[in-house]
Amino acid sequence: MNRLRQFVSMSAAIVAAFMLFIATFSVVVQIIMRYQNNPNLWSIELSQFAVIAMVFIGAAAAARDRQHFRIDYIAGLVGRRTEKWFDVVSRLVGLATLAVLGLYAIRMLESVMNTYSTAAQIPVRYVYYLMIYGIVSWIILLLLEFFIPDADDPKGLETARAELLAGQSDKAGAPQ
Repeated sequence: MNRLRQFVSMSAAIVAAFMLFIATFSVVVQIIMRYQNNPNLWSIELSQFAVIAMVFIGAAAAARDRQHFRIDYIAGLVGRRTEKWFDVVSRLVGLATLAVLGLYAIRMLESVMNTYSTAAQIPVRYVYYLMIYGIVSWIILLLLEFFIPDADDPKGLETARAELLAGQSDKAGAPQ
């Protein structure tokens, strides 16, 4: 299962990096063309589509290392058992949110199957395909994290809390 987790995460990271390259390239082309007094619209559309895809797919890649922000102040004040319940509830809310988002992305996909962007004539369905790919990747990673602990971090939440407490004690003992 750890190989599946790594494959989903790495493939999402590679696709997100490629989308970043496309967005950067199209913005550079737009800057050069505007400098030459010959602006084009296709590069704007392409960069918008690439950024949308990058956000959804990059979010899935970030889920692998739990790089999404969390508000854990209240969870840190309660006991470990309650903290674990907070973690479970937050994961379930995340899964439910992703499921609803995925459902509506699929519904929107059905309505834009034959729609093309104005200037570049890019099929809009490609953006929705990439959005759905990012959502499905994120759901897979959340489910794997939920049911199977990471081999690198078998205790998961407890290790993160220990690191947080170690960081606070380092700050307390550091000279000012």
